[in-house]
Amino acid sequence: YQQVDYIRQRFVDGKEQLYGYKLTIDPAANVLPIVDKTHEIIVGSDEHIERDNGDYRDNLINGLVQYLAGPKWLRILMEIFVVVVGSLILAGAVNTSIIGSNGVLNRLAEDGVLTPWFLHPQKRFGTTYRLITMIAIMQLVTIIASWGDVLTLGEAYAFGVVWAFVFNTMAMVVLRFKDKSVRTYKVPLNIRIGANALVPTLTTGNGDITGSGATGDHSGKPTANTANQIDLPIGIMLIFLVLLSTALVNLATKKTATIWGIGFTAAFLTAFVTMERITRRKHGGKHEHLEQFNEKTNDKVSATALGLTLPDPILVAIRGPRSIPVLERVLHEKHSDPREIVVVTCKVLAPRTEGITNKETTVDDDDRELLTKVVQIAEAVGQKVHPMVLPTSNPLYGIAVAARDLNASEVVLGVSEAVLAETQLEQFALAWGTATSEPGTSRPLKVRIIGPNMEMKFDLE
Repeated sequence: YQQVDYIRQRFVDGKEQLYGYKLTIDPAANVLPIVDKTHEIIVGSDEHIERDNGDYRDNLINGLVQYLAGPKWLRILMEIFVVVVGSLILAGAVNTSIIGSNGVLNRLAEDGVLTPWFLHPQKRFGTTYRLITMIAIMQLVTIIASWGDVLTLGEAYAFGVVWAFVFNTMAMVVLRFKDKSVRTYKVPLNIRIGANALVPTLTTGNGDITGSGATGDHSGKPTANTANQIDLPIGIMLIFLVLLSTALVNLATKKTATIWGIGFTAAFLTAFVTMERITRRKHGGKHEHLEQFNEKTNDKVSATALGLTLPDPILVAIRGPRSIPVLERVLHEKHSDPREIVVVTCKVLAPRTEGITNKETTVDDDDRELLTKVVQIAEAVGQKVHPMVLPTSNPLYGIAVAARDLNASEVVLGVSEAVLAETQLEQFALAWGTATSEPGTSRPLKVRIIGPNMEMKFDLE
């Protein structure tokens, strides 16, 4: 009989015909022979042919559908169904990869490796659309460059994954020596190296250290003696060595993975180093991350403009970094009903400013620096805030008007460094009275003035 590489299907004069390319086989071989494909075509209608790996060896499910029992139109529909489902599954994987890549590149931009240009938010959704677009384009370029070769893409992906695990584990090992604070959990098998002892230790679930010679109390807080001691992380170092050996084997045995992986790594490293130097040079060798904001200018403060959905918001006024503890205190407070927090910082204008100036409608770097701290604090606490920059020549009156227009239930002020808290409260009460002098605008308002060691509360009508 004749053996072919795989069976193909075609129709000649309306009749189904199976055919394949003839293989040259060494009959003396005791194992699966290495075959050479020729251009001679044999047809299965007259000769016995042997199927090798199947025409669908790279697409098993779709190939199995072709050999189901049933009419041809139904098999075509089933094949379409398999393709659609597979596309949806892979679309989820692509979406996940875009999200992960966007997160990593966002961190690089925030650390100054990439230029802040990449962090510009999309006007409608607020996403870093420039990074997302760049990632999508690079994915398409990768597919085109590889001609959709699944094996090539798979090996290159495996290269990236295994080396990512290696460097993540190596970073954890380094962190063990850099940060010696007590942890809630540690990878087991640690050896404590101290001034006078070499003591194996285990870490319990609550971070306490057990074992002879261990230092630490039941509260999980380190004592003074831990400063001169090191926990040698044997367990995590063993994990690192296992991952490293796997990565090196992959590097030595997978030619495709090595070429593509090293190529991508070299290209990205070159791009990142170049961009980092440009960014550092532009900012005088120093980098300080500033959040990017979508700036919306409105003639009047309103709940709709700020995107508020709940009634009775809390308005927190901040003047600078010294007011951040006030915001932290408010964010940590618990309420019986959910409240939205509006953070307002006043852009103080010169008295008798006429008309609308650029300073009035522009968020400068000083404002952005303060708002960046606000966002970082809110993210650390896990609370959502609505930041607002309020141009005004009279901050207390501007805050009072904003509280009136937002129907705020509470206004929180940081204690003034220029006047006493009682005087500050009286000044705000006068501003509130002026802002609500028109009929129908007055409503109850709680005012709080918070300082490092004091807090005053007063209810205004």
